[in-house]
Amino acid sequence: MQTHTLRMARRAIIALTLVLAGWSTAAAQGMYYKEIRKDDRIYVFNNAEEAARFEKSGEMGRSITKLGPAPTARP
Repeated sequence: MQTHTLRMARRAIIALTLVLAGWSTAAAQGMYYKEIRKDDRIYVFNNAEEAARFEKSGEMGRSITKLGPAPTARP
């Protein structure tokens, strides 16, 4: 009976570790989202400091470019 209890405890510890690891990754990414439209392009930022720098200087710094049509405007 002790072996079964020990296995259950190990599984619970592993599950808790995985949940906490996932939560810390999500918390590190934050919940910031901002779109800036400029020169017929949409620039999307997930970092407030980078968005502010872009608005001041117009320089991207680090970026990922995805080419394609922009979503159509909704009324």
